[in-house]
Amino acid sequence: MTTLRRSLGLVLLSVLIFSCGYKANKNASVRDSFASEYFKRMDSISYSDTSNLNYKLFKAYYLNDTVFLKTYQREIVDKQKWDSSWSQKDSCVRQQPLTALNAIEAYRFIYSSAFCEHKLIMTVTNSRDLIMLNVLLYKFAWEGKDCHVVSEQNIKLSGTQWSKFKQAIDYSDFWGLMPDNGFSGNDGDNLDVFGYEKNTIEIKTHMVHRWGTWRTSLRRPFLQLFKYSNLKQVCFLNLFLLEQQHSE
Repeated sequence: MTTLRRSLGLVLLSVLIFSCGYKANKNASVRDSFASEYFKRMDSISYSDTSNLNYKLFKAYYLNDTVFLKTYQREIVDKQKWDSSWSQKDSCVRQQPLTALNAIEAYRFIYSSAFCEHKLIMTVTNSRDLIMLNVLLYKFAWEGKDCHVVSEQNIKLSGTQWSKFKQAIDYSDFWGLMPDNGFSGNDGDNLDVFGYEKNTIEIKTHMVHRWGTWRTSLRRPFLQLFKYSNLKQVCFLNLFLLEQQHSE
């Protein structure tokens, strides 16, 4: 009887192992089939964006392109080191993410320029009955000096001011822009824009980085908010030139 139970147990175990292996192979087959058809479809469309990083990572993973994956892995490590270094320079600034601001729509613009110790963060939030603009100007830690806040403003915006900003951000196609366009440099200026939008169907978040603010469509909404801030005494080398071009 004991021998029979052991035999039945081994048979059952074998069936389970085979079944799990079959399911795993079946799932892998479905996955590979989907990926294969997806890449065929993307390659057959002349206007498809195959330069998108998500597309490149997905294809490298599917093709087991270890060279590409290792290269990107090194980039991630370098980016983490860079972020860690800057987090120490920005230690005096602690802002909540846009998702925690109890708004139906919010945008954050972070601007910095070469050879300037100032850094500017402007956050605009729409909570239906209240539209606010927070303007934070600070000096990051540099050459032995600690990070410290220069000024902070909380400005109530009118519906008209919000409408002008919305026209500018919509015109810039913020939600359709790629997170990074591949342009970078040591001089010039940098602009990071974060967006959050909540409706009855979904919550959207997006982030766009651009080097060389003067040649990006995001300069218009950025300058619109900057005009509301009334900031004057800052060392941004390109900002006032941008403002002049924007008003022409």
